[in-house]
Amino acid sequence: MGQSQFRLQSVLNYREQVVEVRQQALAVAENALQEQRRALQRARERIRSLVGDIQREQGGGLLDCTQVVRQYAYLEQLETLEHEELERVMALVKQVQARREELTQAMQEKQTLEKLKERHVEQVQREGLRQEGRVLDEIGVIRFRRHKNTGEGA
Repeated sequence: MGQSQFRLQSVLNYREQVVEVRQQALAVAENALQEQRRALQRARERIRSLVGDIQREQGGGLLDCTQVVRQYAYLEQLETLEHEELERVMALVKQVQARREELTQAMQEKQTLEKLKERHVEQVQREGLRQEGRVLDEIGVIRFRRHKNTGEGA
C-alpha cells in the first residue's frame, strides 16, 4: 500500500494556491473598478450640478460674461475628466474580465487534478478490497484444509 499517496498532491496544492491568488487578484480588480465607477459618478454629478447652475443663471436675467466663460471652461474640464474616468472604467472592466478568465482557468486546472485524485483514491480503495478479498480467500482455504485434515485424521 505504499502507492496509496497521490503522486500529484504537490501540484494540486500549488493549483489551490494559484486559485486563491487569482481570487484575490479578481477581488482587488473588482474593488478598483467599483471605486472608479464611483469617481465617474461623482464627475457626472458635478457636471449636472454645474449645468443646472448655468441654466439658472441664464434664466435669471442679466448675465456676467466672464462668469459664463469661466463656467463653460470649467464645464469643459469636467467633461474631459468624465471622459478620462470613463476610459479608466473601461480599462478596469477589461482587467476584471481578464482576472475572471484567469480564475476560471485556474479553477478548471484544479478541478482536473481533483478528479485525478478522486480516481486515484477509488483505485486504491478497489485495490485494497481486492487484496482483502485475496486474504480472506486464503484464510478460507487454510481453514478448509485444517478442517479437512482434522476430519481425516479422526
